[in-house]
Amino acid sequence: MKYFSKNIVEAVQYLGNNTQEMIDFTNNQVVKHEIYSCLVGLHKNIETGDYVVKTESGFEVYTPNHFENKFTKLK
Repeated sequence: MKYFSKNIVEAVQYLGNNTQEMIDFTNNQVVKHEIYSCLVGLHKNIETGDYVVKTESGFEVYTPNHFENKFTKLK
């Protein structure tokens, strides 16, 4: 799905049962509910409900509240 803040971004929400979708979206960057290549350059745990956002420099993980406050879903 696509969302926007100041720019349009691509994001996927981890639902607990869509691991393959997360692996495909992140080009194999997700391993055992962790993602590497976040903006801070560290491993980050992904919890059920978190959103993974594709950025120019990698991926960033947002909690549902933070994501929903920052981005609006495109219709």
